[in-house]
Amino acid sequence: QIISLIKLLKSKSDTKIIQSIEPTIETTDNITFGTAGAVGENKNEDAVYVDTENGLYILADGMGGMGRVASQSPAQASSDIVNMLKGTPVKTGTELLYEEFQKNPEMTVEEAMDFLGINKNAKTSWVIETNLTYLLAGFKGADFTKTSNDKGYKATTTGAVTAVAKRVAPNKYEIEKTGDTVFFVVDKNGKVIQSHGLSTTAHVDEAYMFSVKDGKPQINSPKVDKFTIELKDEQTLVLATDFIETEKAMDDFIKTDFGKNIDFEKFQNENKNDDSTFIVIKQEGVAKKTEDIEIETDIKLTNTN
Repeated sequence: QIISLIKLLKSKSDTKIIQSIEPTIETTDNITFGTAGAVGENKNEDAVYVDTENGLYILADGMGGMGRVASQSPAQASSDIVNMLKGTPVKTGTELLYEEFQKNPEMTVEEAMDFLGINKNAKTSWVIETNLTYLLAGFKGADFTKTSNDKGYKATTTGAVTAVAKRVAPNKYEIEKTGDTVFFVVDKNGKVIQSHGLSTTAHVDEAYMFSVKDGKPQINSPKVDKFTIELKDEQTLVLATDFIETEKAMDDFIKTDFGKNIDFEKFQNENKNDDSTFIVIKQEGVAKKTEDIEIETDIKLTNTN
């Protein structure tokens, strides 16, 4: 029976993980998050996860691949890595294909395409056929590295850089980030008082990367930068992918009311044309106090009348 990889991945996906090509912005209490694909590109390789109840916030920026990886695109890799970081790991497309390969070690490219549910007549099928050739060779023990065979490495490797914020106490967050993801803290006057990760380059050794080694699927363990942030005096914490990579981009983002009024197309044209994802965490309690003041004012006005 032919199994569609897309159906397999959808059945195991968490609806809270959001990947949207069209601009998506949502605000809940003190949290605002948004995501959009790059202008002119019909894809978004970022993924974002927001769990306000448990105070867990994750974003991932997919990378790697040559054209499109046969069993796992950068977009799917970013979603799989978010699942891993939130403690609900799922089998990747490469792992699913490897399990089938174990049953049929003489698997052909055509059989692999059937298993993955790939349309052989699609315009991009030749890219996938090429990548599958490398992937099956990797299952048979071929060693693909950046130095020994760059095309083979790209065809069999995808992953993501990430940023995670975990609430450990009211207004206190533990930050873990890899690669060129960004976080910064802004005071109540709109001034950036702390930032980390502004960069115009990203390297695969700084990312979580799915690949094939010694004939088996694997994931590496990149260097993780860790910080503790405590919000006070109406401060705001921002996590972002590398669509924000300069001080100007940080300032431009703050001027959009921390993403609530962002025009993704305009922002990308003026800064960097790239998939764009952010999570904004404002100090808890500040918005509520403002609402209380408004309610008290209404009561006083009502009593006066």
